[in-house]
Amino acid sequence: MKHISRKNFNTLDTLAILIFTLLAIYSNQVTIFYILYLFWWNEVLYSIVTHYFKKRKNLEANLSSKFFLMGIYFIFIVLFFGFIAHYKKYELVAINFEILFFKNIFFNFNLVLFLLEIIWFYKSNPNEIEQANIHPFSARGIILHISIILGAFMMLLVVPNFPNLFTPDNNWNAVAIILPFIALRFLFQRKGLL
Repeated sequence: MKHISRKNFNTLDTLAILIFTLLAIYSNQVTIFYILYLFWWNEVLYSIVTHYFKKRKNLEANLSSKFFLMGIYFIFIVLFFGFIAHYKKYELVAINFEILFFKNIFFNFNLVLFLLEIIWFYKSNPNEIEQANIHPFSARGIILHISIILGAFMMLLVVPNFPNLFTPDNNWNAVAIILPFIALRFLFQRKGLL
């Protein structure tokens, strides 16, 4: 199996997120929930696959504290960003329901591609599993933490102040909302923190 470096893996993952998210924006199928839920699933899949490969090598891997925090985040992301933040914006809530129940093709492709990437990465780099970090405050976890805070800030302070810009049928609002999250992801990736 062809070797892929951690840096190339993270670049591939970040580019996939960017490409599928841009396609979803073009198709008017993106909300802030999309990117936060995607980052959440990215972290969950990474943790599960990493745990699996660590256990196969008889390495210590504990997911209980990670999944406790991820469970709290799931509830917060779904309730606040999926529904409460889009109160009376039925088109956006409908998009969020599609994402939540895996009816959004761009979201689904992103998840499947990431799952295949991480499995390929560990199969082609069996020694990398020893350095893999599934701690709740790993770089991937930090991206999720910052994204949730940034998302709440945007939904509570930015979006209400520009009601003409942030409408369900305006694709540019999705770009304005998603850009900081993608930029954060690229920053972590470029600094070699992922």
